[in-house]
Amino acid sequence: MKRELSIVLCLLLLPGMTGVKASADSPEKKTASAMNNKQNVRQKITPVGTRKSTSVRPLSVCEVKVNLPTDSMLLSWVDFLSPSVTEAPKVEEVRQTVRGSIVLDYSRGQKTKYDERNFVEAVYKLLAVTRPLKETPGVSLEGIRLTGYTAPDGDYRANERLGLQRALALKDYIRREKSFGTVPFEVNWIAEDWKGLTDLIVGSEMAFKESVLDIIRTVDVVDGRERMLMDLAGGTAYHYLSSAFFGKLRRIDYEVSYVDRSLAAQPSIGMTEGEAVVASGKPEAFSVADFCRLAEAHAVGSAEFNDLMDLAGRLYPDSPVACINAAGVALLRRDTERARRYLQRFATLPEAGCNMGILCLLEGDQGKAEVYLSLAQAGGSVPAGRALRFVQSK
Repeated sequence: MKRELSIVLCLLLLPGMTGVKASADSPEKKTASAMNNKQNVRQKITPVGTRKSTSVRPLSVCEVKVNLPTDSMLLSWVDFLSPSVTEAPKVEEVRQTVRGSIVLDYSRGQKTKYDERNFVEAVYKLLAVTRPLKETPGVSLEGIRLTGYTAPDGDYRANERLGLQRALALKDYIRREKSFGTVPFEVNWIAEDWKGLTDLIVGSEMAFKESVLDIIRTVDVVDGRERMLMDLAGGTAYHYLSSAFFGKLRRIDYEVSYVDRSLAAQPSIGMTEGEAVVASGKPEAFSVADFCRLAEAHAVGSAEFNDLMDLAGRLYPDSPVACINAAGVALLRRDTERARRYLQRFATLPEAGCNMGILCLLEGDQGKAEVYLSLAQAGGSVPAGRALRFVQSK
C-alpha cells in the first residue's frame, strides 16, 4: 500500500500531471500510467540534436556552408589579377599642344638681345607655361616651335631678317638656361604679319577702317600696299596703325607639343606621386595597370587596397581585370549583389572562375561553386584550389 501511494505522489509532482486522480484506476493501471509518463518525460528532455521534430526544418548542406567561410578564408581565396594576365598594359598617349604669344615691343629695326629686360620677361612667361608640363607625371615634351613676326613697316627683307633674329635669340636664351634639356626646337619666321594686322583692324573701331581693309585685301605688297596706306587720309590711318597695332605684331608665337602618357609607361613615377594624382581628383589619368600597381603596394583587404581596386572597376567597366578585381573586393565585404554586377559580363572568362565560384558559394549554390572553382584550378588559379578543397571537404 505504501509503495502504491509513493508512486501516486511522484506522478502528482511531475509537470502536466497535476490532474491525475488516485482513486480512479486500479494499482496496475496506475503503475502502467506512471511508466508511460516517465517515457514521455524522457522524450521531452531529449537533447535537441537527437530528437526528431516535424516543426523545425533541418538546414541543408548549402545553407550550412554559406556562413562557414571566415574572413581570413575569403582573404586567401579571392583572386586578384594583374593586367598582364589578360591584357597587356597599354600606353595611352594623348598628344596636345600649348600655344601662346610673347610680345616683343621693340622700336622699328631694333635687334633683339636676350639680355634685354622685356625679352627676359617674355621668356619667363614661356617658362611659366611650359614648366608645369615638365613637372606633370606621365607628360613628356616632344618639341617647341617658335614663329617670329614683324610689323609691316619698313623694308620687307630687313623685316624678314629681324623676325629670324628674334626667334633664334629666344631659342638661344632657352638653351643657355637649360630649361628644356634636349627638347627639339623648330624656328620659323614671317617677315610682315599682314594677317595679324587685318585681324586687329577688323576688331577695332578705327577711322577709315573699310578703306584700310580694302587696300590690304586688293593691293599686293610688291605693288605698293604700304605706300598706299601711308597716303590714305594724309597719313592719318597709317599713323594709327603704327601706334595702335604694330607693337602687338612684333612677337614670337610658340607651340609646345607634348605627350600625356599613362603612368604605366613611367616606372620612375614614385608611389607618393601616383597617390597624389588620385587624391587630386584626377583618377582618370590612371590606367588599370596604374591602379593595380598602386593597390599592390598595400595589404590585400586593406582600406587603401580595396578603394583603389573598386575605383578602377568603376572607371573602367569594360576592363575584365578591373571588374574581376573590383568583384574580389566586394566578395571580401560579402557584398554578393555588387560582386555579381561586376562579374556578370565576364563570368565565362577563365580568369573570372575563382571569384565566380566564391560568389556562388556565398549565395548558397555549392554545385555551381564547385564547377567554377574546378575550372579555375585547372587554369592554374592557386586561390581557387584552396577554396575547392574547402568545398569538397564538407
